[in-house]
Amino acid sequence: MDYVVTAEALNFRTGPSQSIVTTLPKNTVVKVYGVDPFNSGWYVTNKGYASATYLVLKGQTPTPTPVDQTATSVASEVYTFFKAKGWTKNAICGMLGNMERESGLKPNIKQIGGGSGYGLVQWTPGSVLQDWAKSKGYDYTTTNTQCLRIQYEYDNGLQFYKTKSCPLTFKQYIVSTQTPEYLAECFMRNYERPGVPALEDRKTYARKWFNYF
Repeated sequence: MDYVVTAEALNFRTGPSQSIVTTLPKNTVVKVYGVDPFNSGWYVTNKGYASATYLVLKGQTPTPTPVDQTATSVASEVYTFFKAKGWTKNAICGMLGNMERESGLKPNIKQIGGGSGYGLVQWTPGSVLQDWAKSKGYDYTTTNTQCLRIQYEYDNGLQFYKTKSCPLTFKQYIVSTQTPEYLAECFMRNYERPGVPALEDRKTYARKWFNYF
C-alpha cells in the first residue's frame, strides 16, 4: 500500500535502528509491505525499514504521536526548568527524546535488566546522582533534583563531551536551534553514550515533544 512521508526528512534503514540506506523528504510516497514482526514501531517498505511514526496511509490525515499523561507532566517540568535556564526548545526536546528512551520519563526508575543505571537519563552508576543529591539534602527520586543535577553538570563541565559525530560543546548545545532530531543524536553521543543507541527512537521522541510544546 502507498504511504506518505510526514517528517521533513525520514531515514530508511537496513533494519530497525540499523544502517541508513537512504533519506527521503516530506511527502514522498513509498510502498509499505507490512510491520516488522519484532518491532511494531517499524514498517517494511520498498526503500527499507522506517519508523511508522512518520508514515501515513496516502489520503489520510496524519495523527499526532500519542503522549502519555504521566510522561507529559515530567516532560513539562523538565521543559519549564531548562527553558528558564536559557535552553532552546530544540535542545530541551533533544534531551527529552533521550530521557524517554532511557527511562520512559520516569525519574524513580532503576536500569531495566539489573544494571546500575538510575533516573531520567540513567546515570551510571546511579550513585553519581544519589550521592550528589544526598550531599545537597535533595530527594534524588524527583524530577526537579535530576534537573538540578544536569544543570550542575553543565555549570561544572561534566558528562557532556563533544565528539566527531557531533562537535557541539554543552554550551553550544543548549543554545542550538538545529533540529530536535539532530540534537537528540548529539545528546546521545555526547552525553548518554549508550550501549544500545536506538537512535531512531530518540529522534522520534524528540520530535514528538517538539510538536507537543
